[in-house]
Amino acid sequence: MRAGRIVWGGVAFAALLAAGVLVRQHLAIATLRVRLGAMRRGQTESADLREENVKLAAQQPREADREALRRAQAALDALRRKISVANPQILADPKVGELLPAGAWKFAGRATPRDTVESILWAATHGDIDQLATLIQFNPATRKKAEAFFAQLPEAAQAQYGSPEKVFATMLAGNMPTDIGAMGVLAAPSNSASGDSSTALLRLQRESGLNKDVYFNFQKDADGWQLVIPPGVESAYEHQLAGASAPLASAPDRINLPPVPTAAPP
Repeated sequence: MRAGRIVWGGVAFAALLAAGVLVRQHLAIATLRVRLGAMRRGQTESADLREENVKLAAQQPREADREALRRAQAALDALRRKISVANPQILADPKVGELLPAGAWKFAGRATPRDTVESILWAATHGDIDQLATLIQFNPATRKKAEAFFAQLPEAAQAQYGSPEKVFATMLAGNMPTDIGAMGVLAAPSNSASGDSSTALLRLQRESGLNKDVYFNFQKDADGWQLVIPPGVESAYEHQLAGASAPLASAPDRINLPPVPTAAPP
């Protein structure tokens, strides 16, 4: 009996050893499967990355395209130099063509049309009507109309504003778009032999990235350049003011009115 128990105990011990071996084998196989799965995923990701690299490489500009771009840029630079020679006003203003972000605007004076544009935008967005009024003027025909309209305003409004320029400066500030992200003057050639007038091409870049290019006339006096209010804008402002006499008489800092048409190219 004792010998039988020893034999059965040996058999049980052997069975336990065999079971342990099987468990270790299963664990080893499971670990191997996990590693093989990770390797397959890595191989798939590597293949995807190689395919993406091939696609990106195909999208890169070819050397011929780069060369064409360099030639186009050289032609543009040559054209700008040619324009600069023909128009001394551009030579006098190295900032022409430079886009200035709204956060960098300041009252830059009015030594050049571009400085005047920057000063106008700064004064309009800051509600500085007094400064803005010094940066605009009327041509003889629009001045007569503006003065006649000013004379028809309530006495309180006339006393508050003091001049047609301040009335129209208020309108200009009220109509200024609020989403201008940058501005620049693309060209400001002289219109006269004396160099005292210029039609500047102004670029307004919206925060969305869209550009709007507009022509404006500028006139130079003893203190610098001023924006000439176009007849169409002057008439549109008068039309707006005709329906806003009550708020105008109370002299608000800004009048929020719909945009007016911009000047057309000459």
